[in-house]
Amino acid sequence: MTAFTQGLYYERQGTLVESTGLYGDSSVRRVDIASGQVLQKESLPSFWFGEGITMARGVCIQLLWREGLGLIRDPRSFTLKRTFPLPQGMAEGWGLTHDGAGTLFASDGTSEVQVLDAATLQTRRCIGVHAAGKPLGQLNELQWVHGKIWANVFREDRIAVFDPSSGEVEYFVDCSALLDATARARLGFEDVLNGIAYDVAGDRMFVTGKCWPFLFQKDCRRNVAEVRAALVHGG
Repeated sequence: MTAFTQGLYYERQGTLVESTGLYGDSSVRRVDIASGQVLQKESLPSFWFGEGITMARGVCIQLLWREGLGLIRDPRSFTLKRTFPLPQGMAEGWGLTHDGAGTLFASDGTSEVQVLDAATLQTRRCIGVHAAGKPLGQLNELQWVHGKIWANVFREDRIAVFDPSSGEVEYFVDCSALLDATARARLGFEDVLNGIAYDVAGDRMFVTGKCWPFLFQKDCRRNVAEVRAALVHGG
C-alpha cells in the first residue's frame, strides 16, 4: 500500500476502501488486503484533495480537505452521486468514521470532533477532545472501536483513544515501533502515521501511514489492552 493514505474503511469481504490525498493525485480505491492489489480506483479532479472516508446508510462518504465539501458516492462503483457542504464549524475535512447506528464523527485538524446525523449530514453536537485537562489538537483519521474513537494525532506516532461522550482521552497507543529505521529513512516529511480501519466481525485493527510500505494488522480479541500492547511493541 504505497499511497498518500488519508482515510481507510474495512469491508467484510476482505478489502479496504482507501481515500488518498494530494492535489492531482487524489482518489478513492478498493484494495485487496491479502495481496495489496488495487481492485478499483476512481480519481478525483486535480483541484480536489481527498481526506477521510467511511460507509454509512448505504453510501460511501468522502471528505475533501480545503474545498468545504464532502462527496456522496455509490458504495460499489464509487460513482459520484452528489456533493454536500461541510457542516458549519468545520474549517476543513480531515477524518471520518461512524458508529454503525446512524451517527458520523468528523475531524478538521483541531481538538474538536463534529457529531453528525448520517441521514441529514448536519451537526448534532461537538466533542471537545482533551488529555490531562488540555485540548488535544491535530486530530486526524478517526475510527470507531468498541464504543470509543481512535484518532491519529497529526505528525505524531501515537493514536489517541477517547470517550465520545466526554471527549476525555483514556490512553494513547504508541506506534513508534511499527517501522524500523530503514523503512523510516525512505519516507518523506509528510509521510506520517495516518490510517486506521477496524474489522468488526474479525475484531482486527489495521494501521498504516501516508506512503507507508506496510499495512499492520492486529487482533483485538475483544481486549483493547492487548492490541495496545501489541502496537507498542510493533509485533
